[in-house]
Amino acid sequence: RLVGFRVSPILWTRYGKNELSAGRVQSVALRLICEREGAIDLFEPEEYWNLTAHFQPQPDVKFAAKLSRIGADKAEVGNEATALAVQAAAQSADFSVGKVTRTRRKQKAQPPFITSTLQQAASSNLRMSPSQTMQIAQELYEGVELDGEPVGMITYMRTDSVNIAKEAQAATREYVEDAFGAEFLPKKPRSFRSRGNAQEAHEAIRPTDVTRTPAELKKLGLSAQQLKLYELIWCRFVASQMSDSESEIHAIEIVGKAKEPAGEISELTFRASASKIVFAGYQKVYALSDTEDSDESDELASVPDLNDGHVCTLAGFDSDQKFTEPPPRFSEATLVRELERNGIGRPSTYAAITRTIVNRKYVNREQRKLVPTDLGQTVNGFLIDKLSELFAVDFTARMESDLDQVEQGEREWRTMMSEFYRDLTTWVERALALPDTDVMNEMLALFGPDTEYAQNGRGRQRYDDKKFVEDLKARLEKGQKLSERQWDVVIGLLVKYEEQLPQLEAVAEKYGLTEKVGDQRAVQAKRNEGSPSSMAISLCNALEAVETWEPPTKKGRRTYDDQEFFLSLKDRVDAENALSQPQEDALRKLIEKYCTQLPDYDQLAETWSLVSRAVREELHQQIGALIAMSAEIKEFPAPVKRGRRTFDEKDFVDSLTQQFEAQGKLSDRQVGALKKVLGRHAKEITDFETRSKELGIESVNKETGFSCPDCDDGKILVRSSRGRTFYGCNGYPKCQFTAKDLTELEPSASSEAAPEPAPETTSEA
Repeated sequence: RLVGFRVSPILWTRYGKNELSAGRVQSVALRLICEREGAIDLFEPEEYWNLTAHFQPQPDVKFAAKLSRIGADKAEVGNEATALAVQAAAQSADFSVGKVTRTRRKQKAQPPFITSTLQQAASSNLRMSPSQTMQIAQELYEGVELDGEPVGMITYMRTDSVNIAKEAQAATREYVEDAFGAEFLPKKPRSFRSRGNAQEAHEAIRPTDVTRTPAELKKLGLSAQQLKLYELIWCRFVASQMSDSESEIHAIEIVGKAKEPAGEISELTFRASASKIVFAGYQKVYALSDTEDSDESDELASVPDLNDGHVCTLAGFDSDQKFTEPPPRFSEATLVRELERNGIGRPSTYAAITRTIVNRKYVNREQRKLVPTDLGQTVNGFLIDKLSELFAVDFTARMESDLDQVEQGEREWRTMMSEFYRDLTTWVERALALPDTDVMNEMLALFGPDTEYAQNGRGRQRYDDKKFVEDLKARLEKGQKLSERQWDVVIGLLVKYEEQLPQLEAVAEKYGLTEKVGDQRAVQAKRNEGSPSSMAISLCNALEAVETWEPPTKKGRRTYDDQEFFLSLKDRVDAENALSQPQEDALRKLIEKYCTQLPDYDQLAETWSLVSRAVREELHQQIGALIAMSAEIKEFPAPVKRGRRTFDEKDFVDSLTQQFEAQGKLSDRQVGALKKVLGRHAKEITDFETRSKELGIESVNKETGFSCPDCDDGKILVRSSRGRTFYGCNGYPKCQFTAKDLTELEPSASSEAAPEPAPETTSEA
């Protein structure tokens, strides 16, 4: 509520509409919807072709198979020319069965519903909105009349826990065995793990009495909607306590070699598959799809029973041109899923979030999809421009985690709220201080063609005020925004040249900037009157002993010259002018950089709290040891593309090695990232365990000796992500089991002793 109270008035002032609002969660939900719409607008479809061959292995048998491989490579047909070439090659080829496989696949039942999954399943299967779902669930929870008294049909429906009471488990197992038979009952009661930030204040959503079947409740006067939702909840819960389903996948590969190859296309492989349920298991009760994602399956109802080598005649060929589609707009259900995936919001707020942004006219419902309105796009753009940190997805998720820690007694609430309110106040004040583009345009327009600009500084500190002003004007003309720092510099320049700007006072008063201009006058006056600090004088005098300066280096449009930069600071100190804090920080860095040429550096380091020679040498040796370890890595993973960037581990290590050889140093962030790389390649590095302990490196993907409880043959490994150590299955991504500790896991048969737990501290990377 603090966010709404502080931010909503900014919207009222900006747009003159008191019905607008902002909120910690609702504004992030609006951001997700607007960003998805932006991705749709920017999406460029790519052409692809589905090629299907029709085979006739016997006179009265025909079946279809899709192109799977061209030669040894996965089939990727991106244009009509390639499709025609494949068709020509297929029509001249002799085909036969190359491979026949029959595999069994088990599928586990899903956990009982929590609030978010109930809303998603009800939307997909019953076409109910989240608000409608929660309203009907509330009616079932409050109860229906039985023998003159209201009896609750389901447990509390606002929950994020998948826990089940042992009494309910026992009753359900008894019901399953009586109703379906012992083969549908697993050996042990099924239990499920809630997501990491679940509050677990309530059970999962389930029927209060499993023997009240949907068929029996038809006689009790429930409405059609109530009965549908109850049946969904009842079936999902009963299924969660039943045995795995088992299916058999029958697949055939038909291979042909063209007699008349079309260019490089000669050998073609087509694949057909079909699956059948061998044992229904939990699907006897619940076999619904709980998401709205479209899932186009290539499986057939059946494929003929053929053996390897069986000749198949090509009886037809279909070419189907397709285009990739943009990401779909969010529905209310998929928005809830996205919010939950990012750790945003709570079960009690999911339905209210979409209701609020629709009522505020930020979003319209169109064919069950959420489409941002012009107003929604405008408000979202304004909030992201002014308060990007506050309405960042990761910040909102982090706040949810902080609130959970307070609830669990792991964090003191006054400290947490004090830190949050401090940040909120800073962001809001900055948003109020940063004017709109039209204000900035008028202020910059005060600088005209007759303005005489001064030449400032020397060397690395040379500033061109005229070029800076012209660059900002160009940015605004292109519709780009100015940062808070740039705006502060503009105010400083206006004050600096105010003798040439007679309209400054009037324009500042017009936009309520008189106080800000006055503050800048005071800052400049104080700066001109100030004297340099003792530290600045001492360090400048010491740097005069440097005989060999590094040559100037160019980075982008700027040239960095250490000697010229030092001389510019020395001129200021000699003129008895104070240095700014950034200038003093830069002076300290120069001293440390050229410490080897300064005979009295150790005394300076002690006096002004600089890094001593001994510490610098120790750090240099440690980094050298890390570089030496990296040289032992022989096999690097292939480069990975993420968005616009390509991550190449080998190039990264090589660049750090070259930098260390040239400069003798790496940044703390680079050292942390290098340690993470070394941890991933522990097996390739000689005596890694001993060397890693000395240098603070943790091995990742190390076996713990525990078996995965979610899959049959997985092993639990030590994992690391974003500076946190956790445990995960080596079958990832097929198996996505993770755990914070190992207390509830069973050791694998091959393990002779329980493993040591992972250290509490995490790798620097």
